[in-house]
Amino acid sequence: MVGGPGRPEGLETGAYVKPTIFADVDPDSAIAREEIFGPVLVVIPYTGDDHAVRIANNTIYGLNGAVFGEAEHAMAIARRLRTGR
Repeated sequence: MVGGPGRPEGLETGAYVKPTIFADVDPDSAIAREEIFGPVLVVIPYTGDDHAVRIANNTIYGLNGAVFGEAEHAMAIARRLRTGR
């Protein structure tokens, strides 16, 4: 984990929290499956395309998704995702 509790340096007043990155997150954990409100990034390792698609589709929300890579391959993966956008 990078970030965490407390205010970012130099922001002594206001409602600020440090941006936080959680790595090697279990895809079945609450932080991976539910909406997290705040500057949070969850990193989930995967072993191949099918595994990545299963992880991405393993939520009831599916609000938004993005796939980066070689255009044809990325589009093929993106078509398999259940997202609103």
